[in-house]
Amino acid sequence: MQCLREKVYDLVPLEVHVSLRIRVILTACFFVAISLLVKLLGEPTPINTALFRLINAHQYIYLNTFMLDLSRYGREYVWVPVVFVLWLPGGEYRRCSFLLFVTFILAIILGTATKAIMAEPRPFDVLGGVNVIGVRPTDYSYPSGHAVIVGAGAIVALSALPKKYSLPLLAEALAVSYSRMYLGVHWPADILGGWLLAAFCAGLVLYEEYRLKPLYEFLSDLWDRIIFSLRYHREEEEEEE
Repeated sequence: MQCLREKVYDLVPLEVHVSLRIRVILTACFFVAISLLVKLLGEPTPINTALFRLINAHQYIYLNTFMLDLSRYGREYVWVPVVFVLWLPGGEYRRCSFLLFVTFILAIILGTATKAIMAEPRPFDVLGGVNVIGVRPTDYSYPSGHAVIVGAGAIVALSALPKKYSLPLLAEALAVSYSRMYLGVHWPADILGGWLLAAFCAGLVLYEEYRLKPLYEFLSDLWDRIIFSLRYHREEEEEEE
């Protein structure tokens, strides 16, 4: 197991490390720029309102339940099991699980803090004729918490998983993000800001991955010891019977 973890955490080539740093800086700059524009101009700008109306006005009866379920279950009920399932096989999958876990923690902290700082109202609080499906959230709008979480998960998955797994997860994340506007609870700018913050969180964790190696090894060793101990005791009990 130790050799496998050393292989998983081979040193990242310098050019890749530099590229990650540039991407982290750029996404941070774009997120700050968009956030400042939203704070200065407010959410109901002509472009933001027009895009929101375009999406929210085109609701279809046969899609409403699907979109509502995507919004309700597409975040925790998809990504928490993904983290757990990926942890079990070990190797690159366990590495991805660990990266997802750390990224989600960072995304929740920064997303919650940004919402409180921005304090932007929901579309249905400032616009008339909004078609809201489901519960009307009472917290602030920018950035979309759903977009931050599923976006961060999708970006990490794209970086750490084969395409046959990462692309379906990306499609799920995009669908969940779209559903938030479709249901009438988020502006397009909320989704854009959420994905930019997600990209920053994912990029930062990937960039600092080598610093997280000791924590990964500790958790992985602890898990392996627990599983070994459980199997050993079970075998002993079977032999006694």
